[in-house]
Amino acid sequence: MPATGTVRKAEEIATSVKNLPSLPAVVQKLIMVLDDTGSSAKDIEDIVATDPALTARILKLANSPLYKGVDPVATISQSVTRLGFWKLRDVVISVGAAETLSELASEKAQQDYWHHALHTATCSNILATTAGLPIPEEAFVTGLLHDIGELVFAAISPERYTQYWELDPQHRLEQEEELFGATHPRVGNMLLRQWLLPKPLCDAVRLHHTEKVYSSKREPVISVVALADMLGKVHCIGSEPNCPAKTLFLVTKRAGVRIDQIAEVLRQVDKQVADTQKRLEIAGDVSFLTRTASTRNYTVAVISSEPAMVTWLQQLLSYFGHTIMPLPDFFNAPDEAHLVILDPEAASPRRLARLMPVLEQTRDRLVILDSGIEMSPGDLQEWALPKIGLFLTRDEIERYADGSA
Repeated sequence: MPATGTVRKAEEIATSVKNLPSLPAVVQKLIMVLDDTGSSAKDIEDIVATDPALTARILKLANSPLYKGVDPVATISQSVTRLGFWKLRDVVISVGAAETLSELASEKAQQDYWHHALHTATCSNILATTAGLPIPEEAFVTGLLHDIGELVFAAISPERYTQYWELDPQHRLEQEEELFGATHPRVGNMLLRQWLLPKPLCDAVRLHHTEKVYSSKREPVISVVALADMLGKVHCIGSEPNCPAKTLFLVTKRAGVRIDQIAEVLRQVDKQVADTQKRLEIAGDVSFLTRTASTRNYTVAVISSEPAMVTWLQQLLSYFGHTIMPLPDFFNAPDEAHLVILDPEAASPRRLARLMPVLEQTRDRLVILDSGIEMSPGDLQEWALPKIGLFLTRDEIERYADGSA
């Protein structure tokens, strides 16, 4: 049974959510009309005409490089024809939510939220497109709003929110329950339902941290957003907990993306995230998301018996501009490797005995991959080697290469 204090906090947060601003009336009307299969382009144009700012934004999007056709679009009816009802609906939701959220919380909280939201939305759209799924716009909107509950926390309880980023990512949901009386997926779902947004979107926000759902075949949009959420860890943004390699590879499969496509997905995100920001007219600096070039090209050896793991690490290292050293070359000339990453899966006592001479030579730049597998007892545990995350980051690679840690 929940503690009395937690129940009281849950009641407080439910009341506070009810007092948050609603979506603009014109946006609510548009969403209802766009969800009605009997609506016409004229019905939409009549509503949009009452809001010149929204009219300008829709026309701007319809003429953007993303959707631009042979001839320029000059009317909302033409925009509907070019974008289609579903795409236009998701555009309207994104624009309306961005406008409503823009004044909800402190500047710092807004910055934290939008950095992650813009990256996840852009990445979700690109993943869905890469996978050939017919849901790129739906994935975009879900990615944009998936963590909206975090911004609600900042808006209604700024004092408690100061403790938010101190929570343990591995137990964040349980600690959110204790701190606020509810989790951010639940609070986000409450707000989106209050805004009368489509049920699939509300459900996706509510379930995006539920592994049973995002690793299943039933909800591809949630799998796509979950993977995009995880990929934010490459840039150290968001609050996604670490996950075992088997979970990562299963989610990648459920999202319909091959592991050998990840580097190109991340490059496409770099190219498009700033355009996403401009399209939604969200202020802030997102340049840190696109600084992929490393100050130095490192040669990295990966020791793993799992082909999927080797491909995954090759993709991330390639994305950051580093060179993968084939293992035969590494064993012949180990001193040429600036960094050696050892997957515990490959560290059975028998194999370690064979590897030990070369590992001894590279001990000062050897790291253990934190993939959810525990090392077997042995000499390597006594070395107290540093661990590197499954989602490699630029800083980690530079810190451990050449034994500079």
